[in-house]
Amino acid sequence: MLFRSEWTNHDPVEHNVTSASGPSKFASKNFGEGGTFKVTVTKPGIIHYRCTLHPATMNGTIEVVQ
Repeated sequence: MLFRSEWTNHDPVEHNVTSASGPSKFASKNFGEGGTFKVTVTKPGIIHYRCTLHPATMNGTIEVVQ
């Protein structure tokens, strides 16, 4: 089982994507407008993620099921 996710920055300020909890850990570098970050998850579970630069407003959840 594979789940792939991709984030693209459409803002003029930098962002990143960092897992906060869950079975898979990942962290991007900061990326500017037009930049992308891709992750492949192979374990089922719930992953909470956020932009560490803007954690209050830029966060989400991925649920991977078998």
